[in-house]
This record gives sequence, C-alpha cells and structure tokens, in this order.
Amino acid sequence: MRHEFSAAELASAPVIAAMPVLDALAALRLMRGNYIRHLPVVDDGRCVGLVSETDVLIALASTTRGPLPTVLELCRRPPPTVDSMSSRTEASLAS
Repeated sequence: MRHEFSAAELASAPVIAAMPVLDALAALRLMRGNYIRHLPVVDDGRCVGLVSETDVLIALASTTRGPLPTVLELCRRPPPTVDSMSSRTEASLAS
C-alpha cells in the first residue's frame, strides 16, 4: 500500500510569502528563485490570499502598459485551507 502524505509532511518551512503590494514580476522572481509555484499573500500576519505562478504569468502576458498588477489584485480570496492532517488528495481538492 502506498503512503499518503499529510499536508504537514508536504509543507515547506519557513513559509515564503508575499506582501500584498508586491508586483507580479517580483512575485514571479520570488517563486522561480525558490522553486515554488504558489505564494500565500500575507497582510499583518494574516493570510489573505493565494497567488499561483499561472495567475502571475497570465497577468504579465496581458499587461501592455501602466503599473504591473499586485499579488493582492491577482490572488484567490479567501485562500484555500486544509488542516495539517489532510491528505495530499484532500489538499489538492481545496484549491
């Protein structure tokens, strides 16, 4: 029988997060530099959303002029959540 990892076993530490004002290009650099595809968006110590690499790439590809969108503008709110004992399958269904 194959071991099903829990969310706690799959989570990385320390958490790499973005402040809401971080622009899309800086978020992409942060993700690529840390080999991650999702960033929690944290404001005053509270997770307010989750932004994916795909969200950021689509925004960058569609922005032709003006300021770049921020991660707060791009993130999914409220962020999907699971408890630490949730299975990988349960965690994937939450997003």
